[in-house]
Amino acid sequence: MGIVHVAICVLAAYLLKQTDTQTIFYVAAVNAGINLWSYGVMYNFRDEPMMAPTSWSNIHMLTTIVGIGLLIYSFFI
Repeated sequence: MGIVHVAICVLAAYLLKQTDTQTIFYVAAVNAGINLWSYGVMYNFRDEPMMAPTSWSNIHMLTTIVGIGLLIYSFFI
């Protein structure tokens, strides 16, 4: 399920790659990278999900919400 969140963030970065939105593209690309990294950390705890650090699950949730916001923003520019 977490790979869908990464796909949302990567799609937002892809759609924001235009010449006039370079800054927001870099924000979306960094957001997608952090989301992928937090997904990797959480994937390491797939056998014992209760042992996963809450900070990484919070980071993954936050970057997913930002990714959804950037995806919505990409449709309006």
